[in-house]
Amino acid sequence: MTSKANIAADLQQINWVNADQLSSLNPPEQMLSWLCEPGLLTSKVQQHCKTSFTLELLKADAANNGWLRHFADWPGKANYRREIVMHCDGKPGLYAETIVPDETLNQYPWIKSLGTQPLGKGLRLVPNVKRSAFNFAYIPTLGLPELPTSFLSNDLGINKTGHGLWARRSTYSINGFDLLLTEVFLAAITVANTEHP
Repeated sequence: MTSKANIAADLQQINWVNADQLSSLNPPEQMLSWLCEPGLLTSKVQQHCKTSFTLELLKADAANNGWLRHFADWPGKANYRREIVMHCDGKPGLYAETIVPDETLNQYPWIKSLGTQPLGKGLRLVPNVKRSAFNFAYIPTLGLPELPTSFLSNDLGINKTGHGLWARRSTYSINGFDLLLTEVFLAAITVANTEHP
């Protein structure tokens, strides 16, 4: 079951900033280690879990209809999108969306066969992988379209202004072929369940 939020009125509220501007979003101190983690977050989420970790594949389909696709500002055409959620101790901890342009997918078709394996597992097996600097955002929950409501606990104040989710995004380049990874922190990362100042 998904929420029925309409994104049209809220797109302007999404403000991606670079690392030099991150302080302008007033992130809680305890969120900084998550937002600024230099690597993929799979290991960090696994370490955060007390009893269990699972990775759920939500969708793997055309890239033009993903909810974060509306926020991506992706410059080129992409035909593939993969959405996953990492669950920690039975609660959703991290949502990630990967947008892959046609030319990258043609060179690295293994991306389509990842299933419930983390993206990092594939990236570790190929040479010449580079990651861009991060962009960061605080996304108000009122502006979140079609995100399963189970990902938004009552602690996040779904219907209240001033509540939201922290996110980061970056571009991976594999031998010059790019893909965009956006990561959104959910309920199991408890520091993300804070009211925005």
